[in-house]
Amino acid sequence: MIGLIGELFTPSTDFSTRWAEHHVHRHSRGRKVVNHPAVGTMDLAYDGFALPGDPHVSLPTYTADPGTPSADTLTLPATWADTRKQPTIWATST
Repeated sequence: MIGLIGELFTPSTDFSTRWAEHHVHRHSRGRKVVNHPAVGTMDLAYDGFALPGDPHVSLPTYTADPGTPSADTLTLPATWADTRKQPTIWATST
């Protein structure tokens, strides 16, 4: 990590200035575009909920606006998980 920062710091005045200012903060809510390899692109809202025992650790949640293509897409992995829970019926020949 230190090597990467050094590589960026030296040739880039913009990077070195921004790094020195340390304007870094945690984003606890917002929107993200997620590219899932199986279901495609989803536009999701996220909220990070700080855990009571450690305010530096948070649990992120992602939701889609109801009625949007992203909401439909977001349900697909859950549907796949449900189908895997179904009992398997084996056919036998006599």
